[in-house]
Amino acid sequence: MQLNTGPIIGSNLSLANKAHRVDVTNPTGPPVPDNGEYTQDYATTGYAYAAIEPANPARLERFTQSGSIATASHVVTMDYRKDVTTHTRLNFYGRRLDVLGFASPRELGVDMVLLCQEVVT
Repeated sequence: MQLNTGPIIGSNLSLANKAHRVDVTNPTGPPVPDNGEYTQDYATTGYAYAAIEPANPARLERFTQSGSIATASHVVTMDYRKDVTTHTRLNFYGRRLDVLGFASPRELGVDMVLLCQEVVT
């Protein structure tokens, strides 16, 4: 009989694969009208170590299971956080990644996979 030596509930990625430190930012309030446009202030709510990979069609299709999200530029895998929503932004060395969608593999609340779009400002 062979015993399973892996973790019962744990991340599929080792910490070494989550080599990128990202700042997690969320809105501090509702959008405010400003000369016909809306602006919104964001504040850093913490940071996480993440694996950041370019989004390719196969990865996107696997994530959505019903097609692909054409605007996603990156797939980010990190430890689960309750404060990540589709309003969250990740900051990585001056680059901004807006979260378009997310899921927790196996719905265990251990890891989360985020579909992000890089915003060039």
